[in-house]
Amino acid sequence: MKWLISLILIAWCFASNALIASDTEQPSSEKLHVVLLADEKDHGPAGNGLHDYPLWQKRWALLLGGEKASEEKQVNLVGPPEKVTDYRKGMPHVELATAWHWPSEEHFQTADVIVAYCYLEWTDERLAQVRRYLEDGGGLVLIHSATWTKPKPSREVAEVVGVGGFKLFRHGMVQMEVPASEHPICAGLPETIILEDDETYWPPTPIMESVTVLATSVEDKAKRGSTPRAAQPMFWCYELGEGRVFGCVPGHSAKTFDNPLFRKLVFRGIAWTAGENRFGAGAYGAQEESAEEERMPAATDLQSHGVTQNQIDSLADIMRQAVEKEEIAGGSFIVAHKGEIIFREAFGYADIESKRPFTTDELLPIASVSKPFMASVIMALVDQGKLNLDDPVEKYLPSFKGKKV
Repeated sequence: MKWLISLILIAWCFASNALIASDTEQPSSEKLHVVLLADEKDHGPAGNGLHDYPLWQKRWALLLGGEKASEEKQVNLVGPPEKVTDYRKGMPHVELATAWHWPSEEHFQTADVIVAYCYLEWTDERLAQVRRYLEDGGGLVLIHSATWTKPKPSREVAEVVGVGGFKLFRHGMVQMEVPASEHPICAGLPETIILEDDETYWPPTPIMESVTVLATSVEDKAKRGSTPRAAQPMFWCYELGEGRVFGCVPGHSAKTFDNPLFRKLVFRGIAWTAGENRFGAGAYGAQEESAEEERMPAATDLQSHGVTQNQIDSLADIMRQAVEKEEIAGGSFIVAHKGEIIFREAFGYADIESKRPFTTDELLPIASVSKPFMASVIMALVDQGKLNLDDPVEKYLPSFKGKKV
């Protein structure tokens, strides 16, 4: 029943602590054993937000395993705590363990999924150990540094995890396209995902023919060297024996781990490596998700934008009550200041019949498209002092004088 637990993980990554359950089948009490593998921080001092493996391990232990697995008080890696208290409970039915430098033999014997975020020191013995683990049905998730093979790319590593390493890297904005939208990990995600500031690796050296590329970024010029401009894999999946591997190149910056779309991809990757998609892709889509969308963490302190958490909560309550009273089927709102989105949240359903939840990226047909454009122009004139909303229309359109509408 391990696959059923991974279904729950898929739902929870969209809405905190949401469960998937049908009328005929309830979640199993069987545990999904997840090991988070980390190592000493590299890339500069503590607090610089780069390659902070220990911080990630402690905060994601709370995120997945709850307070019993971590003494941390927040799940996000950057900024003030996200206001999502349900995360303290962790993921239902997940048994969380942590490993340092390399998993123990006991971890390999008991883990359903090992999630590695640190450089891995590959040896022939370790390659054989991971091969046995995967061939027996284990799951492996490699994040950022764990995908870069030292001292150089290796075909032997590629044969086990799908990609043998990389040669070049670049820091900056990462714009990823999602060509594998039909894959259960990517179902329902936007076609383009942008990470504000992270690091890309390329080219995969080598990449196995059976690898499925899930998301790509167009790359050419690296910090040292270049390649012809081409789409390079940023997320991929691979199968070996009964086991599965999910690879994720981004993860250089701590802030990336707080990006809701990045989280969704990694959580879905964890669930996929646990074997869920043999039972259908529907669980990854919107049908079985909770109606409430995961909150987007604020990019900066709310108070610096003149906004309080109570104000945001009030807006959220208005939307939530409107959905509960069936005044609206669903909707979303954003709070923005000086061109920066500092909060957004979605409520209810975009499609009531199919129970497809409303998302913060929802596109809606507009019955009369001229109205929002005209309203924007009018309000711009108001801001410029050229128009007063309290004035009669004939002041600006004399031909309307005496007309009745």
